[in-house]
Amino acid sequence: MAINATVSVSIGCATALPSQQQSSSNTQDSLVFRADQALYQAKNKGRNQVVAASSS
Repeated sequence: MAINATVSVSIGCATALPSQQQSSSNTQDSLVFRADQALYQAKNKGRNQVVAASSS
């Protein structure tokens, strides 16, 4: 028995430099928030999309 499956992926990512982590815009919570926002943008663009959060 053969299984034919299709998988799609949406990715949202955000980055922070260690030297900038003291900034309020680069806290862990902010990093996760920006990645989450990018993920929702990727999902809205359609299947198999990657969106990088803009640096702040």
